Amino acid sequence: MSDSSVSSAPAGAARLQYPTSGSTPVPARDQAAMAWQYAPYLPAERDLPTRPTHYHGFWRTEKWRWWRVLLAAAVTLAGFFGTGFAFGLFGYAIDFARTGKIDGPGTGLTAGLFLGNNLALASLIPIALLVSLVFRQPMRWMSSVTGRFRWRWFGACLAWCLPFWIVLATLTSLVGEKGELAMHKDTVFMIFAVLLTTPLQCVGEEFLCRGIVNRGVASFFPQTTRLLQVLSAIAGGAVSSVVFMLLHNAGDVWLNVNYFLFASIGCYLGWVTGGLEASSAMHIINNLTAMATLPFTDFSGMFNREAGSSSPAILLIDLTPVVLAAIVLTWRAHRKKITNVSAPGAAGPTAPPAPAQPIQPPAPYGQPGWTTGPQQGPSQEYPPQGYWGPRQFLGRVGAVPGRIRWGSA
Repeated sequence: MSDSSVSSAPAGAARLQYPTSGSTPVPARDQAAMAWQYAPYLPAERDLPTRPTHYHGFWRTEKWRWWRVLLAAAVTLAGFFGTGFAFGLFGYAIDFARTGKIDGPGTGLTAGLFLGNNLALASLIPIALLVSLVFRQPMRWMSSVTGRFRWRWFGACLAWCLPFWIVLATLTSLVGEKGELAMHKDTVFMIFAVLLTTPLQCVGEEFLCRGIVNRGVASFFPQTTRLLQVLSAIAGGAVSSVVFMLLHNAGDVWLNVNYFLFASIGCYLGWVTGGLEASSAMHIINNLTAMATLPFTDFSGMFNREAGSSSPAILLIDLTPVVLAAIVLTWRAHRKKITNVSAPGAAGPTAPPAPAQPIQPPAPYGQPGWTTGPQQGPSQEYPPQGYWGPRQFLGRVGAVPGRIRWGSA
C-alpha cells in the first residue's frame, strides 16, 4: 500500500487502508462502514472566536472589520429611533383612548407614555439580535458565551438578588418620607404595565449597553493577551456605562454617578458570568422594587432628574444592594462553575471518535478462519472494516475458490 492510500486519523488510532485511485471502487455499504469510525473535524460556527474569549470580546474575531462597528451603530440608532417614534405614537393613542384627550409636552409622564417608553426600550432586544448578524454571528450568541440565554442561571440570580432589595425597600419605607398611597384612574393599568413591560425594558437596556456598545468598543482590541482583554473590558465598560448614564437624561451629578456605577457593575457581572443573565436579573429586581408603589402614587414627575433632585446619600442607598448582590453572584458563579469564556469557532470533532478497529491479516487458504459461507460471532465482520487487499478483490470477482463472504452478502 502506498502512503496515499492511508487515511488520516486521530493520534494513537489505528491507520485504516483505503483503495487507491486505480483499484476497484469500494461498495457503498463498505464505504459507510469505514466512514463511521471517525467524525469529521469541522468548525462549529462560521465567524466566532477561535480562542477562549470573554463576553465583551466576542465580536473580535479573525474576520473582524472596523466598518462593521459603524454599521452596527447605524442599525441600532435607526432601529431604536424608529421604534421609539412608533411606540411614542402608540402611547399617545393609549392616552387618547382612555381619557379622550392628549396631554401636551411638559405636562409630565402619563400612563400611555410610560407604556410606550418601556416598549421602545424592550425593542432593543430584537434590535441587538439583528445587530449580531452584522458581525456574521448567529443571534443566539448575543445572550452569553454559551450561545443561549441560561434561564436556570437567570432564575437563580433573581432569587439571590431579591432579598437585598426587599431589605432596602423595607428600610426606605421606615426611614424615608412616607408618600400618600391611593387608588386612582391609572392604578390598574399601571400595575399591568409595570409587571409586564418593566422586565423587558431592563433586558433591552442590558442588550444595548452591556451587549452592543460594550462589545462594539471592545472589538477594537485584539483578544490575544490577558492585558488586551482587560483593557478592552475597561474601555467597553466605560463607554457603555456612559451611554447608560446618558439614556436616563439626568441633570443631577449624583444621579449620573449612580447610573454610571450601576452600569459598571453590570459590565463586571458580564465578565464574571459570561453573559447578560446576571446583570439583567439585578436590573429587573432593582426597577421592580423601585416601582412597587408607582401605580398608587402621582408618577407624573417620575422623570424629574434635574440638578439638585438628589444627593450623595443616593450612592449609599442605591448602590449598597448592588454591590452586595454583585459579590454574591460572583461567589455563586464560581461555586456553580458558570461558563464565562468560550471558543466556539475553534475546530473540533462533531462526535467522539469510535474505538479503532483492529486489522488482522487474512487467513491462508484452507486454514482455520477461511470460510465459504456465513459465520457466527465476531468472524461475521471478516475481513476487518477498511481492509482491501488482493485476496479480497479476487474473492469479490469469484477468481478464488469459495468466494469470501462480506458481512451478510
